[in-house]
Amino acid sequence: MKKNIFTILLIITSSVIQSQTVKKNTVYFSISSGLSRSEDGLAFLLKDSAKQWSPMINLGVGYRYNKNFGLELNGSTMITPISAEGVLVSNNGNVEIEAKHSNIILSPKVFLPFSNKSEIFLKVGCGILFSKSTITTSSNNDNEVFTNNFGYLIGLGYNKKVGESLVFSAQFDFSDSYGKKDVWTGDLGLLHVGISYSFNSN
Repeated sequence: MKKNIFTILLIITSSVIQSQTVKKNTVYFSISSGLSRSEDGLAFLLKDSAKQWSPMINLGVGYRYNKNFGLELNGSTMITPISAEGVLVSNNGNVEIEAKHSNIILSPKVFLPFSNKSEIFLKVGCGILFSKSTITTSSNNDNEVFTNNFGYLIGLGYNKKVGESLVFSAQFDFSDSYGKKDVWTGDLGLLHVGISYSFNSN
């Protein structure tokens, strides 16, 4: 009887350990890329045109504590700037504006496994949001403005194990506003796909 109980417990424990794409007590690195869109934050400008989409790249390192919890540090940056052209509300001057956003975010992460090869996850983090804006006036004067602020990020995604140490992921992130009101401000949405590599599994 005791032997049967021990066997059952061993099977259950083995199943729980395997029901996650990345095993517990594991460090992993990730890289992903995708498209980001900045919400309209140009109240000071009467727009003639705007390009608010940009490719973005994301690098991260994480630690998986157990089946359901982990911690992740990510850095993301736009590859090309977003831009807008128009007339200033304040003085009717013609301007062109370019902006590039980046961030460094620390996020607790919650995993909900479906099997030993797939799961969904939710992360809610906070960190520093960086923005660089270049404003070109009708007189061809360039003014560069650097800003940074403390903000949040919410992410929802899906993991699929594709190898012993490789995991494919698809994820949507929504972040707090970048920049400031007189250059470019607005929330940022990012849809990206990538892979992660894990090691030191127990």
